[in-house]
Amino acid sequence: MKLFSNPNSRGARVTAMMAQLGIDFEIVNVDFRAGETRTPEFLKMNPLGQVPVLMLDDGRTITESLAICMYLVEKFPAAGLGPTEEERPEYLQWCMFTACSLESPMMMIKAHTMYLPEEQRIPQVAEMGRGMMDKVLNRLEIALDGKDYLISNRYTAADVLVGGTLAWASDLVDGGKFPNVRRYTDMVLTKDPVHA
Repeated sequence: MKLFSNPNSRGARVTAMMAQLGIDFEIVNVDFRAGETRTPEFLKMNPLGQVPVLMLDDGRTITESLAICMYLVEKFPAAGLGPTEEERPEYLQWCMFTACSLESPMMMIKAHTMYLPEEQRIPQVAEMGRGMMDKVLNRLEIALDGKDYLISNRYTAADVLVGGTLAWASDLVDGGKFPNVRRYTDMVLTKDPVHA
């Protein structure tokens, strides 16, 4: 397998998942800032011109970091990061939580305080993101009360995804307000060589 990625992208979560699964793979660093995702060759793999892209041994490609991670967990069950049948509903919930609930406020805050050029930043968008972020972190704070991991109190792919995303924006996690989330983020960082 070959992963086309960039360490400053959602490809980092795929790299982390592959490391946790113990998969040997080749990584091709793609410089999206230099336009490498806009070449005809790359656009054949992903017409959206985005990383990551996982090329399977048979030449097929998978895009979308969450889809790639979930595919890999199913393909390599011996690593034990996938759910049992009983855990599956909660597992899917937390995996989707990463992209559907957690990332959006993080991106709003980061874009309008760091990533966008100063003249394009809108402070009200960052503030709205902070309000949303507090709600999302409160949800996690409650879920992690009295346990180390999200599902059945064992480390799963959901922890790689949620924890890795939190690690990317750990500066947004107020440990005084969300001590369970802070503890969880710090714990995941010790298991995740990519985000550490």
